[in-house]
Amino acid sequence: MKTPFRSIIMSAFIVFSTVHPAMASDEISLKDIVETVLANHPDLALSRIAPRIAATEKEQVQGQLDAVVSGRGGYVEDHTPVSSDFSPNASKIIELQGNASKPLASGGTLSFGANYTRTDLSFNSPLAAQLASINPAYRNQADISYRHPLLRGAGRPAYHQAMISADANSRAAALQSHLATEQLLLRTLNLYYQMASNEINVELSHDALLRAEELLAYQRHREEFGLIEAADRLQAEALLASRKMEHQKAQAALAHNRAELNRLMLRSPESPLSTKTDNTENKPVPALAEAMSVAEENRPELQAQAVRLTATDARLAAAKDTQKMQMDVVASVGGRGLNDQAGAALAQGFTLDDRFVSVGLEFSDTIGRHSSKASIRKAELEKQQILLEREQSLERIKDEIVSALTSLQTGAQTLDSANQRTEAEQRKYAAELQRYRNGRSDTATIVQFEGELRFAELAQAIEAIELQRAYDMLLWAEGTLLTRLGLLWPDAGEDRP
Repeated sequence: MKTPFRSIIMSAFIVFSTVHPAMASDEISLKDIVETVLANHPDLALSRIAPRIAATEKEQVQGQLDAVVSGRGGYVEDHTPVSSDFSPNASKIIELQGNASKPLASGGTLSFGANYTRTDLSFNSPLAAQLASINPAYRNQADISYRHPLLRGAGRPAYHQAMISADANSRAAALQSHLATEQLLLRTLNLYYQMASNEINVELSHDALLRAEELLAYQRHREEFGLIEAADRLQAEALLASRKMEHQKAQAALAHNRAELNRLMLRSPESPLSTKTDNTENKPVPALAEAMSVAEENRPELQAQAVRLTATDARLAAAKDTQKMQMDVVASVGGRGLNDQAGAALAQGFTLDDRFVSVGLEFSDTIGRHSSKASIRKAELEKQQILLEREQSLERIKDEIVSALTSLQTGAQTLDSANQRTEAEQRKYAAELQRYRNGRSDTATIVQFEGELRFAELAQAIEAIELQRAYDMLLWAEGTLLTRLGLLWPDAGEDRP
């Protein structure tokens, strides 16, 4: 009579390296999932708006050097009562005026102004009219001025520091997509390995279910020949019911996990999906100092804090400049023209035959300087805040790295112990089956040993997954996971700060 002992024993030696047939065709690696998430997730599309907004700040700062042009034209007619016949009693004036001003990056301001008028005077006395040698008279005035600051505003720090701040803010805004990517990476990593663990649970619960079915079939066979009591069969039936419930719960957890991971990729929740993990054995484990050095170069939050610090230093430098007294050298030179001919007057205004020349020193100061002091204090506090945030981030990153390193350092030994335990449980279960076959054991012992074997197999597979997860968590903590997966950070066409 052929019994199912052989199939029972063989099923006990099934290890996790055997992939469930339903999953094999839908395997997907962590890289594939991350690539899909980064290509489709709306959080990244939203984070890419921030750099575009920040770019407008730089354009606004550049506007500080834009030239300003103004002009006016008009006609004035004035009739005035006079006390002397030699005074004009009416005047008609046509005036054209234009001005242009150009701030320079060096700190100075270059200005140009021109005024062109036609004046026609009327007199009560014909003699007075004859004495006005030029009537109507055309007058032209053209001036060039240059203002150069010696103290406050020297070198135009408000402009240059604002440009530095705008550049830093733009880089910080660009890093928002990297920060969003980092969080999506962590979420994907956790879901991926949670699903891998659930898949293990489903597979091992399926193996345990098969063992329970084999055991029940064997017990029924023996009961038919009166070799065991009904209680022994009932124990096997209870074991099978328990294994069915555990298998169903494992499948439900896996389905929930699969739906969540599919939605993260913006796919249908029912889309087929199973994980494909790598072997972590023999992968190098860096020292803490080495891992921290890598993290300081690659973690986007640290990079964002660095550029924020640059922006704050620029604002602080600009605020300190406002503490200085205003002292400017102002120089002007201009030509004057007066003629009864419109063209001649216009030409004379651009010569120095008749001219105006001036050089002066202007200064002003603000009593109290409360506004500038407040600006300086605000910038200093912002800098202190960023430095404290950076220190906080470094400590948090160190905790993440230490946790991953500890898991890697102890995980290999734990996995080795789990492997040895599983082998021992398999041998124990096989030996007990042989004893049971020979009538030297009872059903309760077989049920107990089968449960211990299932627990050992589950622990072994979970330890293997946790070891791989610890390695990927170390890469994430260092900020190099995306690079190790062979993927690029978003907006990779721009230089990372």
